[in-house]
Amino acid sequence: MEHENSRPADSYPSEQQKRAADIWQAIFKLQTSFSEYLYTPMRPSEGEKQHQVCNGSETDIIGPPQPTNITTVLEELEISPKHIGSDESANLVSKIRRLLDNRSLTELIVNTAKHESPDSFVLRYFRARKWEIGRTLCMLIAALHWYHFEANVEGDILKNGEEVAIRDSEKGICLDPKLASDFMKQVRMGKSFLHGRDKDGRPICIERYTLYLIENIRLMLTTSTETITIVYDMTGFSIANMDYNFVKYSTNIFEANYPETLGYILIHNAPWVFQGIWRLIRGWLDPAVANKVRFTTGRKGLEKFIAPENLVKELGGDDDWTYRYEEPISGENERLTDAATRDSLLLERETLTKQFVSISNAWLKALDHAELMSNRSIVIGQLRSNYAKLDPYIRSRSLYDRQGTLVIADVDLSTGNTDEKKASS
Repeated sequence: MEHENSRPADSYPSEQQKRAADIWQAIFKLQTSFSEYLYTPMRPSEGEKQHQVCNGSETDIIGPPQPTNITTVLEELEISPKHIGSDESANLVSKIRRLLDNRSLTELIVNTAKHESPDSFVLRYFRARKWEIGRTLCMLIAALHWYHFEANVEGDILKNGEEVAIRDSEKGICLDPKLASDFMKQVRMGKSFLHGRDKDGRPICIERYTLYLIENIRLMLTTSTETITIVYDMTGFSIANMDYNFVKYSTNIFEANYPETLGYILIHNAPWVFQGIWRLIRGWLDPAVANKVRFTTGRKGLEKFIAPENLVKELGGDDDWTYRYEEPISGENERLTDAATRDSLLLERETLTKQFVSISNAWLKALDHAELMSNRSIVIGQLRSNYAKLDPYIRSRSLYDRQGTLVIADVDLSTGNTDEKKASS
């Protein structure tokens, strides 16, 4: 099933506008309530007041009002212990506290979305949880916590990339040189690679090696295509090749942290012995993900999904392309050290995020207000354009930048059209 592409809410059908409004209303409520809860000083108790009044007026010591009752907010948003269980609710609150330690929830969403429309980003989670507010918030918070703290995607995987991995593996200066070495072995061998697009314009990932690759895939998604196609080439597969841990990890990553990103999973040339394995794997998968799996055999099978000119010869197609790793170029990551430009662009992004919150709050009170919708769309375009400029100052260049195949969608605000800006430019 095809989903709406990466567009701001004003360009969606009216039903999608309402969906976007519903989830943003909940996000803003959660953000505001927890900000008060975390940062508003509590009123002194009666005993404390009596003691302090002796040294000053009561007006001076009472301070701001009591913070929001978080229990009530959790119940209203259907993420209280009675809705999702006491352990999960407590875990959720703990993650929210950590996430909001020095940034707003909206800022985290905007930064994690990168060049993608914030509307499109949150609607992925909303769709994946069948439009249930509480379950969506649980999934979104867990994914943001995983992204920024558990996997440290921005601070490690994207910022360091291939160049640092090569340095660490050769000089042994990191905490785990073997990990760096193994990472580069995977990249150089081409067990997984990105090349071409399917008939619906989705980037194609050929899997034989996941997180680093997924993040590169995300940057290839455009305003007209927000899902990808993965081809698992099973040619020559045997039971001895089966890595259950990898399969579990990769499927869990997509389900929990990159929802609604998969268009198709093509399992190509699977031998008969794989049928039994598939029955086991299918039991691990969310039904929505399992339904995207298709089995293909030979060129004709793949041509149902990928045009011959976009199908590599290795898989029987006409595209005379072979995976070849290109080593990092000296100086390609110099902009990562330009803190002044980076900080200026980050400040611009922070300002735009505040504008997005302000205009979105106004829009939530008047969904059919044409001018508000138009202005909100412009701010979203500016956020996307900002990321295209910011990217080389926060992300290490990859093989796909060097090959010129990784492009970041940018918005020409003078025309309202979308063009493709090379991330490596």
